[in-house]
Amino acid sequence: MNKEKNYPFKDGDEYWTIEENNGNISAVLSCWDDVSEEDYDANPNQLYFSTEEEVIYHILKTNK
Repeated sequence: MNKEKNYPFKDGDEYWTIEENNGNISAVLSCWDDVSEEDYDANPNQLYFSTEEEVIYHILKTNK
């Protein structure tokens, strides 16, 4: 039986992630697609956010 995977967003939805590069933290806006699903499957611990406000709040809260 082939079970369909459950992803947090649908094709074409905008979403935010947090990226860290050389100690610099940034909020990154993306559009959900097939590559997003591959990334999601490869790294289930990645945090995804629906709004810019949510991702900024998370960054500020965790980096006090």
